Amino acid sequence: SIDSKEENTKSNNTSKSNNIVNTTPYRVYEGHTADVIDVAWSKSNFILSASVDQTVSLWLVSRNERIHLFRHPDIVTSVDFHPIHDRYFITGCFDKRLRLWDIIPDGIVRSWFQASEIVTAVCFSSDAQTVVGGLINGQVFFYSFDMKYITQMNCKNKQGKYKAGRKITGLCYLKPSNQTYTSVKLPNDVISSSNNGILGHKDRLLITSNDNRIRLIQIENYSLLSKYRNIKNSSMQIKASVSEDNKYIISGSDNGLIHIWNINFTPNNKWFNIYPRHNYYTNSVNETIKCTDSSIAVTTAIFAPYMSVYHVLANDKADYFLSTITNIKENRINNDYEF
Repeated sequence: SIDSKEENTKSNNTSKSNNIVNTTPYRVYEGHTADVIDVAWSKSNFILSASVDQTVSLWLVSRNERIHLFRHPDIVTSVDFHPIHDRYFITGCFDKRLRLWDIIPDGIVRSWFQASEIVTAVCFSSDAQTVVGGLINGQVFFYSFDMKYITQMNCKNKQGKYKAGRKITGLCYLKPSNQTYTSVKLPNDVISSSNNGILGHKDRLLITSNDNRIRLIQIENYSLLSKYRNIKNSSMQIKASVSEDNKYIISGSDNGLIHIWNINFTPNNKWFNIYPRHNYYTNSVNETIKCTDSSIAVTTAIFAPYMSVYHVLANDKADYFLSTITNIKENRINNDYEF
């Protein structure tokens, strides 16, 4: 009947509006001839995709076709947009070179730095003043925007089979406080609940590596603040990331699991063990979610944007309220009460 069709349509629309991620792709981009290793998204809705086919492709969300192709001499391992001026981006490559590109006018290499080993991860700092490059041997290099060397550090264990250093697979700065969702005008109870963790710190860097470790670094003095363990990441290009309120870390793994850690590193926090001699904390306690079979790697895991979750929860509450009112009305009608 017409009524039943309208109800089905309404329920379908409601379920779609209450989903954080629509299972139907908004757009599919085709053009690479080999695996895509990394993707970067700019504030202006441009997308960069880095591939084993030795290219980086530039896309625009509103268009199907590729806008520009940036060729490299070898496999491109990582890519990141400039956080302020997205005409610039950086790439890491198997040829051991970290490149700063300028999209305008013709996609040229503005500057570059020749590293000692393969560049496996890159990122800009939150203030865009620093370029960071991770190498296949566990070293992390810091450069100015014009690719002048600043300093370097080693992400290596003191002992064990990984003491020689393992591949850096991900670099991620914690968000400044003015970029976390706590700066958005929200109900007071939501804002207050977000102030329990570490709010934005532009001087802290999260480093993922193939020694089954995630490290949090204090950039001010390039010191290790804490290690996050109990993750299986010994071979894949896995990159951990941080929630919008900087309270939690999330990462995929080699064995089909998603891991979530509490990032808080205060000494009295039960999640952490302190190592006074090394002056850092280690966190081996985390929540795990089984995503797939243990033989299949989860290469990417990110938190849903807070505002998306907030709107979905708001819609759920609205639906619950409407359904409750409807039930009350029907009950009163059935019992000859006025509504």
